[in-house]
Amino acid sequence: MAGDMESNNSSVLERGAGKNKRKWTEEEDEKLVEALMELVNTGKFKADNGFKPGYLTFLESSLQTKLPTARIKGKPHIESRMKTLKKDFSAVYDISYGANSSGFGWNAEDNVVTAPRDVWVQYLKVHPGAAKWQNTAMPSFKELSVIFGKDRATGNMAENLEDVVEELNTEAADELSLQEDLQRSTHSDESTSKKRKKGNVESLLEAVYAASDRIANQFEASTKLLIAAEEDMMQKKKQLNDELSKIPNLTVLQKLQVAKKIAKDEDLMILFFAAPAEEKIIFVHAVLDNQI
Repeated sequence: MAGDMESNNSSVLERGAGKNKRKWTEEEDEKLVEALMELVNTGKFKADNGFKPGYLTFLESSLQTKLPTARIKGKPHIESRMKTLKKDFSAVYDISYGANSSGFGWNAEDNVVTAPRDVWVQYLKVHPGAAKWQNTAMPSFKELSVIFGKDRATGNMAENLEDVVEELNTEAADELSLQEDLQRSTHSDESTSKKRKKGNVESLLEAVYAASDRIANQFEASTKLLIAAEEDMMQKKKQLNDELSKIPNLTVLQKLQVAKKIAKDEDLMILFFAAPAEEKIIFVHAVLDNQI
């Protein structure tokens, strides 16, 4: 696998305490991605948002066969490296297919994100952490699209909903505190108590209204992200027939069979559109032969 992954795989250092530190080589990353593809293809460990228990044991066993002298363990080595791979994939996916991806493209030959300089400048104002992807390749992007792609469309939605839950918990705690203040105020002078109650009630209402506005804005932003992902997938489905028409020696029946299978599987859709023209031919025939 040519190219860099996170500023050259051979120099990536997984952080940990003492013996848990490990430097992953490019070959080890290749074999880990191979093992992850095998894991996904088994259909036993993939969950709606991640992997089912036992996946680390599967991956550790697979790498022991592929790299018998590497001594790579499920915990902490594979678990930690997968977090890095998913983080990097998510960043590249969001640049290429996210809600703010206008102006960006993907060079399938060099496995790099492409965009004019002014597009990068505007994007990096909001996402400064994405700067390294201006000149860093991700050679396993197609495979990682299959491994992590389905999680990504709703990833931002889930993150924002977590913020909403945290906001609700905070506001609930504030409301409880204000109610306690109201109860304590009943032991004061009647006149003073009325003033305090009025002030506390007004403060409570202001806090509730402000929280409601913030939560509504966060939910609206999350919904827009999800809609953008769904619209992107619908656009790809519309383009699918045109792309399949470019495949030589494909009968109408074969085209319909392939289109039906790809349209039903988001992972296959992402992988198909990420492939260069010559690989799309191999991809289509693999689908027809039930190899993928």
